[in-house]
Amino acid sequence: MKRVWLSITSIFFIFLVWIIIEAVVNHPILAPSIKDIVMALGKILGSKSDNLSILFSFLRVVIVLVICFISGILMAFLAYKIPNVEIFLHPLVSIIRALPTVCIVVILSAIFGLWWSPYIITFMLLFPLSYQGALGSLKNIDIRYIYLYRLDSSNILRGVFRVYLPLIKANLLTTFVQCAGLSIKVMIMSEYLVQSTNSIGGLLYFAKINLDYAKVIAITVILIILSLLVEFIPYLINKINLAIKFKKNNLLEK
Repeated sequence: MKRVWLSITSIFFIFLVWIIIEAVVNHPILAPSIKDIVMALGKILGSKSDNLSILFSFLRVVIVLVICFISGILMAFLAYKIPNVEIFLHPLVSIIRALPTVCIVVILSAIFGLWWSPYIITFMLLFPLSYQGALGSLKNIDIRYIYLYRLDSSNILRGVFRVYLPLIKANLLTTFVQCAGLSIKVMIMSEYLVQSTNSIGGLLYFAKINLDYAKVIAITVILIILSLLVEFIPYLINKINLAIKFKKNNLLEK
């Protein structure tokens, strides 16, 4: 109960800080009131074109996140099983992580154009995180579990689903949540910088040039909700799986 009250207090603190900023700035365009932000939020949710832009951006995030996470796990398994693959990928991953995001955006937008750039930029920035997270999880597996499985079976594919994935599931969930939170930020930033049409980044760009900062803040609120939603989904799936397993165990015991 104390945790809930602290969370509520934190939210009210944010409102209080904004009210203070509004009073100090004293400019309705630069620091719109909470009422103006709520009205802008209502206009966005009531606009068909704005809703489509939000939906398209969300779908882009989901597509890139799934592809990136699966490819990161697959490459991590290859690197775990074949040391030369890890040696080959290490400098590539290190270079991608070291590159400034703006440089990646500028270079890739010039090469791939406005349509594909947000996908590729987001993938490039997320892949090192998913790959290194999965590889680190595999390296931390107690080798005794693998030896025990090999006494029973030598089927590699079966071992992946019966040994490796169950043992690294918790770490993969943490990595997925990290990728999910970052994916929305990177995708929206990419859309904004390349001025993608039918996107949240595009909405932010046009709101900014029109000095509609109430809409900018309203879009930010929507992005926070989307980030929390994407990060909450894997935890929800995990809880459902645990509940199903617990119910099955109770049925077996009866």
